[in-house]
Amino acid sequence: MKHRPILLFGTTRYSRPLSQSDSNKFAELANIASVNLLNYGDGNTTYEESGIYIQNIKEPKYLLIKYIKFYFFSIFKVRKIIKEKEVSIVFAKDAFTGLPVVLAKKIYPDINHIKIVIESHGDYREMVFKQRKYLFEKIYKIFVAKIGSYVINNSDMVRGVSSESVLMLTNKKKIKSVYFPAWVDNNIFTTENSLVDTNKKDILFVGNIIPRKGVMFLLESFKTFSEENADASFLLIGDTPNKKYFEECTKYVESNGLQKRVKFLGKIDQDKISNIMNKSRILVLASSYEGLPRVLIEAGLCSLPSIAPNIDGISSPFGDKGGTVTYELDNHEEYIKKLNNFYINNNYYSELSRKAYKISNELSGDGAFAENWSNLIEEVMK
Repeated sequence: MKHRPILLFGTTRYSRPLSQSDSNKFAELANIASVNLLNYGDGNTTYEESGIYIQNIKEPKYLLIKYIKFYFFSIFKVRKIIKEKEVSIVFAKDAFTGLPVVLAKKIYPDINHIKIVIESHGDYREMVFKQRKYLFEKIYKIFVAKIGSYVINNSDMVRGVSSESVLMLTNKKKIKSVYFPAWVDNNIFTTENSLVDTNKKDILFVGNIIPRKGVMFLLESFKTFSEENADASFLLIGDTPNKKYFEECTKYVESNGLQKRVKFLGKIDQDKISNIMNKSRILVLASSYEGLPRVLIEAGLCSLPSIAPNIDGISSPFGDKGGTVTYELDNHEEYIKKLNNFYINNNYYSELSRKAYKISNELSGDGAFAENWSNLIEEVMK
């Protein structure tokens, strides 16, 4: 049977060749759909890899030119691929990314048959301001809300990380909320021992060392926590794109004499991350916002429970029922209290380890990724 042609459209930069994880992900998706990818890349290049057609848009250096090029020039690119590849569904990364798709459908009658699906990682109206500062922020917020509302109202479905994120964006009755079919390589992230080891002591963070990930909050909390837990260590895995912030974090560690107990491991391979997850006691997050954090699923597949802030994308579908204990964002006292509970109550820890594995396997176990996408494609074409 011929697979339905779809277009994935966004600003994500994929490496060439694709990383092993991305390659495996797209190869699995190619089993159920004819996949076309339009995104930023190194130069205006077109090629095929892992069973999918990839077209890159060269990313301009300056932000204003970047926006103009993406939101207007890509209208023609979108139409060209839809026509050439006979695309029937376009998946846009967010409400802003969906604008060129909506405009292309409005302008060109020959592609008005396409279905448009907008991904929702939370409240897009607030997320953009947590990534960078803008002049005339109040005016820009109104502008952002108008564009996002226009795109969503002209889409066929919003694919959200939770029911809350969809309700936050639209009141269209026909749009349903579905969990992101997150891709996790199950050959890498696995539980090495079926028995829960309650002797583990390491606290683990995985993510970029940047302000919105709340790394300083975690370091400050660990300082207090470590005063009563002398055998605990804190391991941080992740890239350091914000050198100034990373320097602030390392200086805090040094000034508080935590060098022997806090280790920045940098960016490492996924197989090594899996190995460390299997040897750690708990994963901790402190992000100010998240989509559906893939790291929670990766940790869960290693039977590693988590503590994370009670924000959209984490509280649902995870929360306590999924092996993730939540706390109010930036609340040191509540965070430390719940972290302590993981150390003093082994039965509680063991129960959450099993729950973490169960929900992660349901979300991203063998065949779940392809099945979720297949169901989504079928639903939007009804």
